[in-house]
Amino acid sequence: MISWAGHGEDQILHRILINRAPGTYIDIGAAHPKFGSVTFALYELGWRGISIEPREELSKYWRKIRPSDLFINAALTIEGKDGFISNQGFRSKFIEENERISGTRYSRTSALSASQLSSITSEELKMPPTFIKIDIEGDEYKIVESLLTTGFLPEIWIIEVIDQFNSEHIRRDSSKELKILLESYKYRMALFDGVNEWYAEKSSEALNRNIWAPAYPGVENFIPFHLTINYRIRNYIHSKRQKISKQAKKMVSKIIVRK
Repeated sequence: MISWAGHGEDQILHRILINRAPGTYIDIGAAHPKFGSVTFALYELGWRGISIEPREELSKYWRKIRPSDLFINAALTIEGKDGFISNQGFRSKFIEENERISGTRYSRTSALSASQLSSITSEELKMPPTFIKIDIEGDEYKIVESLLTTGFLPEIWIIEVIDQFNSEHIRRDSSKELKILLESYKYRMALFDGVNEWYAEKSSEALNRNIWAPAYPGVENFIPFHLTINYRIRNYIHSKRQKISKQAKKMVSKIIVRK
């Protein structure tokens, strides 16, 4: 198998859910529909869900690669707050205090509250999501709290708690609060895979038995997508196109200046 997730999360899910009929998911901070996606492998197995991502430039890929998912181009926020996305394009984030926005670092994007998501979910999925994955680069606690109080009670939570843009790779302070919050809703932390904390229903023996360790390529039979030949060729072609595009722009700018 090919693992399309960044850290083998899809292989852990496959291990847990292999004997189940296809279910549903909610992917918050979904990014690309295939490369680095926690849910793409399940999508290929017939699972369907709601994928939320604020970067508008990724919308076309979702429509093409995963047309059967409901893709929402927005930032998930708590009630009454605005959504923001960084102009760098790789970091989507909810900012509570507007005064924290400096210069043009963050720009406004479409916002979706937990209650709005609840209405969409009941109409679209027809069943509660089996798992919810959250990767929003901060404020996970507030979002999880908002979802819980709105009535979202999946069997599994997959929550990124490591700031991957911090070289020290330490867990966010909010992870301690998250643990207390989710334990109060009858969940237990079943696994830390190096990036995400996995919470499972305490009452489900099958879940807690199968979420036993991170996914390791040398132990479980899968290949990380970034090591596949097709992905390397794709990246090589993409880099060449970007180089040619830059060179063409320079040539055009020189011609304009001469005129």
